[in-house]
Amino acid sequence: MGQIIQSKLIDTNKIYDYIKIDDYYIIMPNHIHFILILQNTIKDDSDRTKMTISKIVQQFKSVCTKEIRNISNNSIILWQRSFYDRIIRDEKELYKVRRYIELNPLKWEIEKDIPENLEL
Repeated sequence: MGQIIQSKLIDTNKIYDYIKIDDYYIIMPNHIHFILILQNTIKDDSDRTKMTISKIVQQFKSVCTKEIRNISNNSIILWQRSFYDRIIRDEKELYKVRRYIELNPLKWEIEKDIPENLEL
């Protein structure tokens, strides 16, 4: 499942020319962290062909779910309904978020045996 999710995350860069998935991301057993960078390619604010972040995340989740269900023949629920997002406003904050993403696997090792952390 993790390989499919990683593949689809990388594909997101190819599908949308106005966003970039930062190189700092982590796919954990029960969640994913990634940074979505909005490229400054919008020439006109009225361009309605650009998708919202919510729609991009929704499509990403949908594509991953379909492919995983196809190979597993299982109707597993992979995602929570919503997602947590925040605006990174400067380099200092970007550094902090990237550091959090890097250290997340260490935190998982400490907390992986807590039953609440294993629920999807």
